[in-house]
Amino acid sequence: MKVFLSAIAFVFMAHLSAHADTIVLGTGEYAPYTSADLKNGGFVTEIVKRTFAEIGVETDIRFLPWRRGEVEAKGGKIDGVFSHIRSPERDTNFLVTVPINDYSTVMVVRESSPISSVEPQDLKGKRYCLPLGYADVAQFEAAYKAGNLKRHRVAGIDNCLKMLKAVRIDFAWEDELVLKVLFSDEFPNSANEFKTLLPPIDTNPGHLLISKKLAGGPALVEKFNLAFKTLKADGTIQKIFDSHFAQ
Repeated sequence: MKVFLSAIAFVFMAHLSAHADTIVLGTGEYAPYTSADLKNGGFVTEIVKRTFAEIGVETDIRFLPWRRGEVEAKGGKIDGVFSHIRSPERDTNFLVTVPINDYSTVMVVRESSPISSVEPQDLKGKRYCLPLGYADVAQFEAAYKAGNLKRHRVAGIDNCLKMLKAVRIDFAWEDELVLKVLFSDEFPNSANEFKTLLPPIDTNPGHLLISKKLAGGPALVEKFNLAFKTLKADGTIQKIFDSHFAQ
């Protein structure tokens, strides 16, 4: 009888484990938003984990190459990915949450540069750098294809900034928060040699994408959205953000 009861208990616990309230999510390296090297995985990772905790769901966060994470989520190998900008393709392949962060793309030039405009028509003949793997900003892509801008491709935005510092290009672009981290970490003694131009070239919200293969996905997204809105309204989201940038 003890053996029989133990077997029943084992099967019951296995059932619980298989249906535990844990969601497996992928993200990539994009400090300060997400990074395995940052406190709590970066501020967006902490926001995602805190929001799921609010609805009683544990998170298993896996840092993966960006493209691989998205492919695995689409195929159902993991339950979702964050934080991505919406597109028609993603709207087709995933359940999309409310915006969980904002991306603000700015242009960066040398401090001594006379460039003051971010408009392509004012940049004719200028040279800029686009990291390998990046999709270009639409207006710069069009100007490049029209022969009005000269484009260089290198590995990593840090190398673009090195080219900018060496006067091999005239400008580059990147997310505003990412640039702040790069200036601090990679150019601590020469950050004052760069300046960013406003207004931003582009602004886009980032979203959590949930696999359509996840059972109960629509209901989960609805709960996540409600919890996120509550945490944003009571100031929790802002506190998480501020905690990652405290001096």
